[in-house]
Amino acid sequence: MRIDSVVDMGAGFVQRSRAEFEAILSAWLPIISRSSAFGIFGTADAAYYINEFLFRHGYEDVVYFSTNPQFPEIEGRSLRKIECDTVRDRDVIFTSSLSDSATQEDIIRHTGYSGTVLTLPDLKHLSVTMMQDSASNEQIMLLKNCHKNTPAFVIGNGASLLETDPRSIGIDAVTFAGNGIVRLEGFVPDYYFSLDYSALVHWSEEIFRLSSRKFFPSRLYEWVREEYAKDSTDNVFYPACYERKIDLDIDDWYEYGFETGHTIICPMLQMAAWMGCNPIYLIGVDLSHDVKGSYFTGHYHENIFAGYKNEQLTAFKSKLPRGILRSVEACRHKGVEVFNLAPTRNIQGVANLPFDDVI
Repeated sequence: MRIDSVVDMGAGFVQRSRAEFEAILSAWLPIISRSSAFGIFGTADAAYYINEFLFRHGYEDVVYFSTNPQFPEIEGRSLRKIECDTVRDRDVIFTSSLSDSATQEDIIRHTGYSGTVLTLPDLKHLSVTMMQDSASNEQIMLLKNCHKNTPAFVIGNGASLLETDPRSIGIDAVTFAGNGIVRLEGFVPDYYFSLDYSALVHWSEEIFRLSSRKFFPSRLYEWVREEYAKDSTDNVFYPACYERKIDLDIDDWYEYGFETGHTIICPMLQMAAWMGCNPIYLIGVDLSHDVKGSYFTGHYHENIFAGYKNEQLTAFKSKLPRGILRSVEACRHKGVEVFNLAPTRNIQGVANLPFDDVI
């Protein structure tokens, strides 16, 4: 069933994707019992949508599974390692990958599970962020060119930040920062970004004390709203979020969301360009996440890569500079200049300028 057979093509991309996904899940309802114990393999947006769908239809016994779980639970549901004994207690397990559910089914079967696996078809044509708050799109549209031709600073959390203090940035520039920047006393960015649960687990109170306007990926919408409903909805945005997009075009941000490139630096670059900022300066972007003493403070947080294998770390580190450069090129395509002010000079393809000269 293709997307145009389900809903008016005039609807937004996320809404069209939701409609098709909903139709697929609804077709499975007649073959599952409300008394069944369910599992959902994966922790991406589609997995959250399956959980929300089951909840709406009265199915309560649900457990998430992951190959490398980072937290004990998600949205009140237990999160377990796929190889654990709990897998065999489930009557039905849903795959949640939109691009490779067949591989997910193979992993499930490899554990010795012999129950029912409901495997999604190839759904690469759908939005991967179906839990997106559609109201955020309207708010984000209002931000386009709101800082036209204003200099912007996109701020990482590397140790070099001690040499390029963002507190010295004047009020005539716009600042974008995220994650553990809340540990930098006396600094409040104009816009704060986070891509995953880890920031909210480690720094939640500090984050929501910030007066900054905040951006979280759509998959965190329910979690943030439940935990921090007191924060103004006009102050928090939940854009669509992709690890990598086929085409990275700043001007399609409103409809199709941003590309994360495995680091908050990427969406911050893209958002700065969307807001019309020019030029954009990078500081504190050291790309040395797994090295001891790699952050601007010793009180960042420990074990950020706990559970990762060496080959996973190597692959992750290789993706970061490529992702950043893709975002830089997208900015340049809009006529936005990007410079690196970090003394580390480690982003190939981005010209360096002395921080003191710019400030």
